[in-house]
Amino acid sequence: MRDERTGEISYGYGRRERVEHVGTMLPHGAPSEYADPECLFHAIEAVERRMDARPAKKIMVALPREFDEADRIRAVEDFIAVNLAAKGYAATYAIHTDKAGNNPHAHILVANRRIDPKTGKWAAKRRTEYALDQNGERIPVIDPATGEQKTGAKNRKVWKCVDVSNNPLDSKEFLERLRADWAKQCNLMLPEGVRIDHRSLEAQGIERIPTIHEGHASREITKRGGHSILNAINRRIATANRYLTAIRKQMGRPDRPARTIQGAGQEGTRHGDEPVPGITRVRSPAHSVAWPATGRSAHGPQEHVRQELGVQARSRAAGDRTRTAASRAGTGGRMFMFNGFKTG
Repeated sequence: MRDERTGEISYGYGRRERVEHVGTMLPHGAPSEYADPECLFHAIEAVERRMDARPAKKIMVALPREFDEADRIRAVEDFIAVNLAAKGYAATYAIHTDKAGNNPHAHILVANRRIDPKTGKWAAKRRTEYALDQNGERIPVIDPATGEQKTGAKNRKVWKCVDVSNNPLDSKEFLERLRADWAKQCNLMLPEGVRIDHRSLEAQGIERIPTIHEGHASREITKRGGHSILNAINRRIATANRYLTAIRKQMGRPDRPARTIQGAGQEGTRHGDEPVPGITRVRSPAHSVAWPATGRSAHGPQEHVRQELGVQARSRAAGDRTRTAASRAGTGGRMFMFNGFKTG
């Protein structure tokens, strides 16, 4: 591609992954030449004047491994058609995977302005509208000196106005709907018994510590036998989650003595009548639970292990993803990511 601002002919964004398919989808009324991504994004660049303008935004979605190449294209194009093109946005997408086919995902680059279907031109990001009262009537601007409605040029009455966004892509609510609609689109195409969920673990009521996004570079380091901090954190979280699962199973059987807990750092350890180093028993009238002996206060099994790991006790709203049955998508655990591009 040629950058018209700098005159440079092309940029290389090569990575060790294969590009399966590239396509551009336009809303109704868009100029036909915008089907060329180079023309499309030069046009949106030209209309933006501010140094800190965002001419485009990127959406990244993980594709289930159950999809073949045709399914992946269909899922991405149906999603763009319903959620972006139908609302006036033009978008270019690229479907990527790795050599082993373990990381299918799509990058969707969306022009950050809608196209007016009547004129085919870029619409303003904001517009002015009359403010309305609870009855849907315009609100007059009152002159405090006279107590009457103000009048302007040519003796026209003045009404209260508000500045309204004409770019839903900037809103958090629109982003949340995109996340939900992507999960819905995939679930319509997945086989029976296989589902993905866009919600965070906390929103689903799942008491499990969420893993973090590792990414391509981290997995390459691990694959070559190196030490990746992100991979190490996820291994510790996985161990802690096994420990928490064992504790919850024990808490669910208060009438039976504890046998074996597959725990963090104590896998296969029996803790019956004899004390076990590193484990202290906390008894309550209802049940007995084993905790790591750290001297810290324990607010509950999940919070305790979070403290041990140094993991912040919150769900990653933009990155958490759970799935049931055998569904496995790529991008290291992220089903949906959203980023804005800036210029200047």
